[in-house]
Amino acid sequence: MRSDHRIRRCFVGAGIVLLASPAACAHELASRSGAFLAPAVHLVLGVDHVLALLALGILIGQTHGMGRLDSVFSFGLTFFIGIYAMQLIPDTALAPSMEALGSAACALLVGLVVASSLRLPSWAPYLAGGILGLVQGMVSGHAMSEGRALLLSMLGAVLAAIALLVLGAVVASRSSLLRYGAAATRMFGALVAAFGFVMLIAGTIGG
Repeated sequence: MRSDHRIRRCFVGAGIVLLASPAACAHELASRSGAFLAPAVHLVLGVDHVLALLALGILIGQTHGMGRLDSVFSFGLTFFIGIYAMQLIPDTALAPSMEALGSAACALLVGLVVASSLRLPSWAPYLAGGILGLVQGMVSGHAMSEGRALLLSMLGAVLAAIALLVLGAVVASRSSLLRYGAAATRMFGALVAAFGFVMLIAGTIGG
């Protein structure tokens, strides 16, 4: 019983901390970091990125368990491709709100899937990881500047994103062993979806 209460407190506490941390803080700290750490700091402290990636990690953990995390690498590949693709697109061709809208849409869709507890086919995490990786990569690549340090920035972003995915998969694996773990996971998915919906509407109106 104590373990059940602990897992619920962890989910609630993580949600409160993530929602309370301002996105501006992530951008401010990232701007002060080096080429390798800047994108990693931005991903780890950005609420929209963290929620979407944790939710995808939970989805992977629910479908494949900890024995198969190869879908994480499909995410990493398309994430890398998305970052590189954005270096080929002029900044003038992009809307300023693209980053917020892209992350919000990812959080909304993946959060809904986690909250619904649907039994997905084994190939679903590969597809979700590939699509989300491409979108998140383009979102992250939009904020990166060209230059000699681009490769370091790309590597830092990919490693940080994969770390969040693995963390989500671990949470899903552990929570499945607890009495209220499944309910807590659905609540977290609903939180992610709600956050994504609010950010999507705010970004659309503000844009």
